[in-house]
Amino acid sequence: MDSSETSPLLSPVKSHQDEPRQIKREKARPAVIVLLLLLYTIFIELGFYLMDPAQTRIFERIYCREYYEKHDPSLIGSDGRGGVDEKWCKVSWVQGEVAMLKGWQLTFESTGKLSVTAVVLIFSIPWGYAADVYGRKPVIVLVNVALLVKHSYVQLVSYIGGAIPPQWIWLSALHAIFGGGVAVSTALTHTIVSDVVAERSRVTIFFQLMAVSITAEFLGSLGAAALMVWNPWIPMILAIFIRATGIGVLLFIPETLNYNAGEPDAAPAEEATAQPSEWWRCCQNALSHIMSSISFLASNKKVFLIISPFTVHPLFSQEILRLYISTHYKQTLAYATMMISIRSGCILFLNLFILPVLNRYYQKLWGPRQSDLLLARASAAIMSLSLLGLGVAPNQPLLVSALLINSLGWGMLPLVRSLATSLVEHRNVARLNSLIGVFDIVGRIAGSPLMALLFAKGVETGGTWAGLPFIFYSGVVLVLLVGLMHVSV
Repeated sequence: MDSSETSPLLSPVKSHQDEPRQIKREKARPAVIVLLLLLYTIFIELGFYLMDPAQTRIFERIYCREYYEKHDPSLIGSDGRGGVDEKWCKVSWVQGEVAMLKGWQLTFESTGKLSVTAVVLIFSIPWGYAADVYGRKPVIVLVNVALLVKHSYVQLVSYIGGAIPPQWIWLSALHAIFGGGVAVSTALTHTIVSDVVAERSRVTIFFQLMAVSITAEFLGSLGAAALMVWNPWIPMILAIFIRATGIGVLLFIPETLNYNAGEPDAAPAEEATAQPSEWWRCCQNALSHIMSSISFLASNKKVFLIISPFTVHPLFSQEILRLYISTHYKQTLAYATMMISIRSGCILFLNLFILPVLNRYYQKLWGPRQSDLLLARASAAIMSLSLLGLGVAPNQPLLVSALLINSLGWGMLPLVRSLATSLVEHRNVARLNSLIGVFDIVGRIAGSPLMALLFAKGVETGGTWAGLPFIFYSGVVLVLLVGLMHVSV
C-alpha cells in the first residue's frame, strides 16, 4: 500500500530518501525504548552527581587558599596537600564566593553571558522545532555531547586552579548553543516517552524517570562523599567516563518522531532533507515556530498555570543546600553530601512505590487528569512547608526531619508535566516540552543567582538568616500552589 502511494511521487534520484522512512516504520517496543531511556538517564545523572559535590570542594579549596594568603598564610598547607584544611574554609567570604560562582554558572548555562544571552534563551524553542523536523535522536545526542565537552572544560579550569580566575568556567555556558543545554535534553527525554507511551501510563514512566534520577543522585552522592575523603579529583574524572557511557546507550535508542503515525508525513521528511540553499526557509520556519509557541501558551492559560512550577527549578539543585548544611552546621562538604543522599533515598521510595500506588488509586476514582492535579497540589503544599522547615531548623535532628518531609514534595514536577501533556494534542507535545524548558531556563536565570545572593547575605548576617533562600522559596511555592488551586480539569 505504501509503495504504490509513494513511488509515483518520487524520482529515481531521490529514491535513497526512502531509507530513513523505512527505519522509522521499524518500531521498537515501547518497553525497550523506555528501558534504554532509563539506563541512559542513570548514567548521565550518576556522572553529574559524582562530579557536582567534588567540583564544589575544589572551588572551595581555591577560594579558601586565596582568602588565607591574605589573612593568615600560616594555615596554608594544613590539609597536607598545599591547601587549607576544610574546617577553616567555612568563613562567610569563602562560602559566599563559592555560592555566587556556582549560582551564576547555572544562570549562564541557561542564558549565556552578555552577547549570547538572547541567543541561548531564544534558541531553546528552535531546538524543539529541530526535534520535530529532523527527529528527537540527533538533537538529544548533540546536546549530550556538548554537555560532555562543557564538563571537561570546567574540569580543565579547576585543574589549573588559581592560575586563572575560577570565573572562566562561565564560558562553558556557550555549550548551550549546540543543542540547547540541559533543559532541551530533559524536554526531549520526556518527549520520547510521550511519543511511545499511552496517556494512562505516562505519569508512571515520569515517576520512573525521576526515580532513576534520584537513584543516581543517591548513589552518586554517597560515592562522591566517600571518594572526596581521599581526593575530590577521583569522582571528577570518573564522572566523565560514566557520562560518556550514557551517550553510548543513547545511540541505541531508535527515532520516535513518527512512532505512532500510520505512515510518516511527507512534509517533515522533505524538510529533513533540506539542502543548504533552503536554510533561510528553515530559519523562517523556526521563527514562526517560536511565535506560534508563544501564541499557544497565551491561548492556554490553564497550561501556563500548570507548568509554572518549573520556574522553581533551583530548589531541586543540591548546591545551595549542600553549602547551607556545611556552613550553618559546621560540617564538611562530604558530610553534607551524605545528608542529602538520605533525602534522595526517601525520594526514590516515594517515586517507585508511594506515588504510583496513590496515582493508580485516584485514577480509578477520578481519572488521570484529576488524579495528577490533586497529587500535584498536595506535593506543592508539602514542598512549601518543608522548605520553611529547612530554613528555620535550629539543629541537625530538625534539619533531618525537614529533609525527610521535603522528599514527599518531589512528585510535583512529574505530576504537573503529565497533567499538562494530557491537556494538549499529541502534535503539540514537543512544543509543550520546549516551553517547559523555557520556564526551566527562566527559573535558572532569576533563581540561581537569587538563591546564591540570599545565601551569601544570610551567611554574612548569621543565625537563622542562613536559611533565607529556603524561607523565600517557601513563599514562592505557596504562590504557585494558589495558581494550581485555580486550575480545573
